[in-house]
Amino acid sequence: MAEGLEEARESESSPASSVVAKKHGTSMAVWNVPTPIEYGARFNPRIGVRCDDGCVLSGATVEVLDDTGKKVATGTLSPDPWGGTSDLYWAEVELRAPVDGGYHGWSARFPQTTVASFQHDEASQAFGLSTTKPPECTVTVGVTDEDTREPVDSAYVRLGLHSGYTDESGLVKVALPKDSYEFVVWKTKHKMHRTTVVIAKDEDLRVELTGCKVCRGLA
Repeated sequence: MAEGLEEARESESSPASSVVAKKHGTSMAVWNVPTPIEYGARFNPRIGVRCDDGCVLSGATVEVLDDTGKKVATGTLSPDPWGGTSDLYWAEVELRAPVDGGYHGWSARFPQTTVASFQHDEASQAFGLSTTKPPECTVTVGVTDEDTREPVDSAYVRLGLHSGYTDESGLVKVALPKDSYEFVVWKTKHKMHRTTVVIAKDEDLRVELTGCKVCRGLA
């Protein structure tokens, strides 16, 4: 009996076992980033964060870092998840593009933090933007099918970093600075058109796409 009482006292006086809670993993997404973008222009990307365990992350903070690692903006995650999702909490932040041309590698960061009584791991997501001079010219591109002579709609048109798709009339307008550009026009079941053009004023470019017989099953 005495031995039983002694064992009970030792059990009561021994320290409780420590429990280390596992940190919840997180992941991120960045969207609504225009590229190219004019030097110094303002833009409003959206930053989403989700917890691997489904925690509600509303009210937590996200950060944006430029290509030097400097923090340039912060945002607060929304009360409700992004439409169509159950656990992607998001923030819209206002940023200003760099004033020098070229490609810039930025990133969004979710700092390690406690949310909903749980520690959450840090997460980051890289995103890029290319800056350019303000538009100086407008190029109108018209695309037709070489065989049918009909306008080609939804053709992809790219001049350097600037791009668009033709409408039902086979036309698209692209605003860009004066420069030399790789000019690409492509549409499914057609051969790609690729050349170099120098744009020094408003231009009207016409392209006839050649049908790809193999793609169309005619070979």
